[in-house]
Amino acid sequence: MDRSIRELLVAGGRSMGVELDFAAVDALGTYLEILDKWSKKVNLTGIKGEEERVRKLIVDSLSVAGFLLERGMVDVEIVDLGSGAGIPGIPVKAALPDCGMTLVDSRRKRVFFLEEVVRVLGFSGVRVIRGRSEDLCEGGFGVMTARAVGRLDYLAEEGRRLLAPGGLIIAMKGPDGERELAESGLAEKGRQGEVRNYRLPGKGESRSLVVLEKPASST
Repeated sequence: MDRSIRELLVAGGRSMGVELDFAAVDALGTYLEILDKWSKKVNLTGIKGEEERVRKLIVDSLSVAGFLLERGMVDVEIVDLGSGAGIPGIPVKAALPDCGMTLVDSRRKRVFFLEEVVRVLGFSGVRVIRGRSEDLCEGGFGVMTARAVGRLDYLAEEGRRLLAPGGLIIAMKGPDGERELAESGLAEKGRQGEVRNYRLPGKGESRSLVVLEKPASST
């Protein structure tokens, strides 16, 4: 891994409130190498160039890790829906090694990719499942993450089934997170959400996290 990429990872993580140690940086560098190799034969991401992948995939994902660190949720069980190229699940696991991680994707080749990443990086406490969120019968997760997976009302319904009471849905969105939350109709159903706006380093693209909590009394 080039020194410039290493520095970009460290600085990008810091911008999201995450101090990446040497093990995390090395793991993410290896992940980038595997992603580059597999992307030549499998459609994993349309983002080209190592620096852009660091910014738009890894650093963006570390916004989730930063939020969890802020909440003290460093060993929570996470389910990452539609994980695809492992975003945000792989960077979050690298930053928070004590968390459990279940990566879910319906496409066979992407599942093979995720299994390869987990094997090479030697991650423990990670499961890779081929299927859709509807196929998961177990609940009790503390956090559900999703990037470009579906509408907020859909994610809220899946969260009711998959999350433990008080669990969090963290949806990675573009600059219109507040508008999407307002248009979802969730407020009328008593589901108030929190929106965290932030900018990616470099070109400063706007992003947001929409966070919904499963009511403690919900079943």
